[in-house]
Amino acid sequence: MISFVLLPSAVEVRLEMPMTVFAGIFFMVNGISILNITEMSAAEELNRMIPAWIRISTFFSSPGIPRYTMCPPALIPYKPRNPKTRLSSLLSQEEREQFAAAMLEDVKVAVKDAMCSVVLVCSELFDSEDVQVIITDTDLNGTLNAILPQNVGPTLIIMADLPLADTASVRRVISTDKDLAIVPGRGGGTNAIFMKEPQKFHVDYYGTSFLKHMKIAEEAGLSVDVIDSFRLHTDIDEPEDLVELLIHGTGKSRAYLEELGFSLSADKEGRVGVGRR
Repeated sequence: MISFVLLPSAVEVRLEMPMTVFAGIFFMVNGISILNITEMSAAEELNRMIPAWIRISTFFSSPGIPRYTMCPPALIPYKPRNPKTRLSSLLSQEEREQFAAAMLEDVKVAVKDAMCSVVLVCSELFDSEDVQVIITDTDLNGTLNAILPQNVGPTLIIMADLPLADTASVRRVISTDKDLAIVPGRGGGTNAIFMKEPQKFHVDYYGTSFLKHMKIAEEAGLSVDVIDSFRLHTDIDEPEDLVELLIHGTGKSRAYLEELGFSLSADKEGRVGVGRR
């Protein structure tokens, strides 16, 4: 089962932008519908749950809106509770949770500035103004693979631990002329995937997901643009990863580390690390 939690302030509307739709996920914009799909059973069910004067629309809608269209969605997997356990030697659980939230904010800024709409794919509900898709009775793969077949337009999946992400790097991914753009992560992972026709693709994260995603694309007959991006390649999992963030970061993540007293250090051999005062 996948739960959908919708918050009005998460909506971003642009003129003449590409539209992407997931059937059955709904929101309202100040009580005004951008697209009203009354024939959908999910819409009818939701309409019975709210006051009659509120009109409901889909967040991911059908491709026939005459004037206003939605930004392509950026699905961002996020774990709000006890994240980044491999940083436990440096950060307490509360600090790791705040650090993960700061990284998420940096990714959201890059995604929004690249004209995508944020959709958080979360392990549990938390306080946020963004649209949230909550994972229940399945894992990340199960949740994403339940969403993708319902989509009728381009979709981005990007990890929440990429604090060096910027507008230019995200735009590079979503402007590919291939069917698919993949940004590999370190150790064989996948940090970002952009799909022009997501209903033709499915994800398989964990392990060497990059190789698995390349094979899935090949079997589906999809052309792939493998993007070499330092900013999207640099995910934060290990203590040594914080070095890159303190050198190259400009957002909330670096500011939070510095607030905690972290700074660059060097050992006798000149190898750079991080220390905390």
